[in-house]
Amino acid sequence: KRQHIHYTLYTHTIHTHTQSVRQQYTTVQPAMETPVKQLTLAHHNRHYSHLLRDILHIYGNVTPRTVKKIATANLSDIDSDSIVISFTVPDIALPIDKVILYPADCLVGSDNEKFTRLLLQTVHRTGKSLVKLNTCLPPGTLPDFLVLLLVPLPVVCYFFDQLLLYIPLFGEALYNNPNYLRCIFALDLLCELCESLVFLRPVMYKYSVPFDLQIEWYMWGLLEGYGPVRRINQHIGSNSK
Repeated sequence: KRQHIHYTLYTHTIHTHTQSVRQQYTTVQPAMETPVKQLTLAHHNRHYSHLLRDILHIYGNVTPRTVKKIATANLSDIDSDSIVISFTVPDIALPIDKVILYPADCLVGSDNEKFTRLLLQTVHRTGKSLVKLNTCLPPGTLPDFLVLLLVPLPVVCYFFDQLLLYIPLFGEALYNNPNYLRCIFALDLLCELCESLVFLRPVMYKYSVPFDLQIEWYMWGLLEGYGPVRRINQHIGSNSK
């Protein structure tokens, strides 16, 4: 009987210890996973928030009209088979949570790998980049400043025609024939505008430049022509290395 009592007490002690360890494990494990998920969500929102509206439209069946109204959009949850995007619109006071199921060809690998596949499919379908440009870069090199001085010269001479007298060879001829200067002025503005629309606008769309910064980039485009496009490509290339 004594041996049976000792054995029963020993078994009860082991069982109690096992339950205690299980309780500690089940309480500690979520606390360890939650900060990791929060860091992952913060990283994705910091780098890829500009693509969430496209994901809502392509994979969440959100209409383009509603997408244009979205004020803010954030990735609020990521799981093995879906993500949750929380967004706000002016018409509704509370945020809206939209569950986006992964396409069949994205259901491979870890949660982050699945989300990366979804991002790559989104940029492939929209023509955008994973990189977002959040800055405006003014001229900073000697060639930039030379272009900045030469390109607006016809415009300056159009309003201050006395400067034409200081230009050798054809300056006096332009001064005596203001219609030629008007033609050069119009062609210069048309050329800069075409360069901004043909080259600068697609680049700003690709890198999701915010609207307020687009105004600054267009200003430099009208003054320099192709210079802003070259600076954007150099900036993106240097940061991607």
